[in-house]
Amino acid sequence: MWKYVNTKFILPDSGEKWVIQAIRDAWKRFKGKIKQKHFVPFDTIEDMVKNRPTQVPESQFIKLIYYWSHPTIQSISEKNKKHKEQQKFPHRMGPINFGRVRVALRATKETNEEPKRFEMFLATRTSRKRKKLIRKHKMQLMNSKIGKLLVKQMRKLLSLYLEKNNQVGLGAMEDLLHDVT
Repeated sequence: MWKYVNTKFILPDSGEKWVIQAIRDAWKRFKGKIKQKHFVPFDTIEDMVKNRPTQVPESQFIKLIYYWSHPTIQSISEKNKKHKEQQKFPHRMGPINFGRVRVALRATKETNEEPKRFEMFLATRTSRKRKKLIRKHKMQLMNSKIGKLLVKQMRKLLSLYLEKNNQVGLGAMEDLLHDVT
């Protein structure tokens, strides 16, 4: 594949790993879409072949159907579905590398210190819509006098709790409150 890509584009050798990964990921997405549209909805092989994607030759699609129908592959697929359903906090970064998120979080701090684990967790698992909503509520809270009083009281309680129990998990809440004031 790398040789073929080099016939079409001029790329440095350092880009080989990235190109191969991009091709692999695109191929996996393509197979997944084909399976969802042309394998899962149909019960018989005849229906699957009749409704096959036009860009896939019939002989290759039949082999693919038999592969997906194999008991070993079916059990692997079921196991993966089960694990995916059990995932409580999937990250929402897509192809963005966590290292880049860490660098961006470090840049937002005055002292350029490494972000804490809970900060990384929140940054990688909060949807963009939710982040906008949080910002909006922070502004509303910051503008209200009651909100400022609540923040001060919550800060005191959190710091006492954290000191007493030596816990870090609530640090995210403390930081959110800190950002508001």
